[in-house]
Amino acid sequence: MIWDKGEYRPLKYDDFTILLRSLKNRAWQYAAALEALGIPVDLPKDASFFESYEISLMLSFLAVIDNPRQDIPLVAVLTSPLFRFTPDELAEIRTENRKATIFDALVKRSENDKKCADFVAVLNDLRFLAAELSADKLIWHIYNSTGLIELLNASQGGEDRRNNLIILTEYARKFEENGYKGLFRFVNYLKAMAEKGGKADNDVSGSSGVKIMTIHKSKGLEFPIVILAD
Repeated sequence: MIWDKGEYRPLKYDDFTILLRSLKNRAWQYAAALEALGIPVDLPKDASFFESYEISLMLSFLAVIDNPRQDIPLVAVLTSPLFRFTPDELAEIRTENRKATIFDALVKRSENDKKCADFVAVLNDLRFLAAELSADKLIWHIYNSTGLIELLNASQGGEDRRNNLIILTEYARKFEENGYKGLFRFVNYLKAMAEKGGKADNDVSGSSGVKIMTIHKSKGLEFPIVILAD
């Protein structure tokens, strides 16, 4: 129990703050460990969150899982580092069946093309899980099954990319906690946030988790419980 506004109340997750000398190569590890235990996290958010490559990729991936017959997000996913389809390969798939969607052409090609067959199998598995899992658990499954976080680890700005991916799971968790369900609604919610510069109607992105920040950023602020890590 802590004293707050003239009375004692139980502790909440956002009463806790983890302070680090630097967030680089550390913050995402704490955040991922807390998330794995079902503990919500509040990481610093960059203004360009929805413009970042990793979030744009995940928005496309989630949209394709919800409805694979969307050519633009599907191409974004296929040409990403996750699946590495080349423009020439996509052109060849497209020319074989010009009247169909790219997905339908891909399915047809998968009958005698292992690379296409592997992608279709992964997508079918994720579409099946999307009907069973909450949005945040589905996103974590995507991270774990594709190795996306590890893949971006070696890229430029890897720390910020990992933080953004973990923040995305927080949006999903809060979305579900506020009574919203379904991948289609979550994808539309994220699109609305992106269009409004990070805010959407009935926004559920407010802080309610363990804060992780640098000692420098914490100057002048007070927190009920502080963990000075490392």
